[in-house]
Amino acid sequence: MRKFLAAFPVLMLLASPQAHAITQAEAEKIAANYLASLPPADVSYDAIKTVIGDLDGDGKPEIAVQTALLGPTYWSYRLDVFVDRGKGYAHAGTSELWGDVQSIAIDKGMVVVKSKMLAPNDPRCCPTLEKTYRYVWKGGKVIEAK
Repeated sequence: MRKFLAAFPVLMLLASPQAHAITQAEAEKIAANYLASLPPADVSYDAIKTVIGDLDGDGKPEIAVQTALLGPTYWSYRLDVFVDRGKGYAHAGTSELWGDVQSIAIDKGMVVVKSKMLAPNDPRCCPTLEKTYRYVWKGGKVIEAK
């Protein structure tokens, strides 16, 4: 019995990340439900890419979503972040994304976005300048890391 009790804290540490796990499908559903709840506007919204990871170091995963805003003759991207503070996931912040987003990931507590921007001689359709942007969750806001 003593051996089990001595190992109990280690077992709890191993089990705790599982207690806060969220599946990709659940994260995508949270994002889709949020976007569907937005009031009608001149744009429609589409969750393009959803990634899961710990942005604030609390051991619980946050959800980061590349959202497309689709207008009649234009489009743009934004980053939406969802956090769970014990009552389920809720939308917690938004930041504008720049350029033609190629990928989005969470790495070392940051949302890493790789985009293509227009170089000086690029036609408008075809950006070629590769840029990487990093965003952090700080003070309850999504901000670009400088």
